[in-house]
Amino acid sequence: MLDFIVHLGRGKTGSTSIQDTLRVHREELIGVGINYVGLNFEYEAHEFQWQRPNGWSSLKSMKEEDAISQLSKKLKECLRHSLKKGYKTVVWSNESLLQNSKIVIPALSSINQNKINIKFVVYVRNYSAWIQSAYCQWSLKHKTYKGPVQSFQQWSEKDFSLGSVLRAWGAVPDTHLYLRNMDSTANLVDDFISLIGGPVGIEQIRNNDAPQSVALALWAIYNSQITQPVPPIHLKRLLDSAKVTNKKYMHVDLQGLGAKPSDLAALEDRYSEDLNSVNELLLSQGQEPLSNDSTIKQAANVSTEQLIAGLLDICKSNYEQIQELKSEINQLKRN
Repeated sequence: MLDFIVHLGRGKTGSTSIQDTLRVHREELIGVGINYVGLNFEYEAHEFQWQRPNGWSSLKSMKEEDAISQLSKKLKECLRHSLKKGYKTVVWSNESLLQNSKIVIPALSSINQNKINIKFVVYVRNYSAWIQSAYCQWSLKHKTYKGPVQSFQQWSEKDFSLGSVLRAWGAVPDTHLYLRNMDSTANLVDDFISLIGGPVGIEQIRNNDAPQSVALALWAIYNSQITQPVPPIHLKRLLDSAKVTNKKYMHVDLQGLGAKPSDLAALEDRYSEDLNSVNELLLSQGQEPLSNDSTIKQAANVSTEQLIAGLLDICKSNYEQIQELKSEINQLKRN
């Protein structure tokens, strides 16, 4: 039997660290019979345009039947190739999968499971901590919507319910859902490597650590000036160019953006039933239940002086790079 491990995420539960560790140690893992295929099968024979690390949006933008057809074809080819190579395990990790069951589950259902054992892995964490972390990532750092940066209260009005999503994956025939409590896991990457039967003590690659408050404040200010969604790299490009002299900046109430105790208390009430649903699943698998702690994890508390200090560091770095380039140009001219 070939184990097919499908790591569904969710986002902001260490997925990038898991993926980077699998990527860096891919050859080592292949040596012990584990084939990591990447986020979108980028390590398999290239056939479709979406087979690249950031290609999920391309697949999702297709007609649903076409997306299912292409994904199904690639799944079958990948598993057939892995069986032929004698691998014991195939690992597919992409945090976008969890919320895209309408594409993924039909594609998986097309697989002949006589020789394939499909296992889903999902990590979950404290609701309050997760929503605050998600807000920093997908509102302050990477603004995924139009208009100015929303306050935590505005942004958290979205529906982040998880119980019904998990139960849908758990109901897929002839598969098994492994639900893991990230909060009670001593080492997330070690836990996942153990689940896939990987080597003990593999060197871990940490990624997507939470930015410091000054950096988040700069992202919030910059992103609020742009109507369209903004990926994180845009701030770096803007500051590197230093063409900000005549730009009029809007005031952003940083204190008002952060989570308030009343916001978190409302979230606690809103998700109490869903939390019970998820905890029921965790307990059924011998996992500790998620806590209902609603402690504010990160408050925007950055002074004007700190912001100026950060900008000065960027300006200083740019100045030094410009001077170095000028020196190299002068040297070329002399030669």
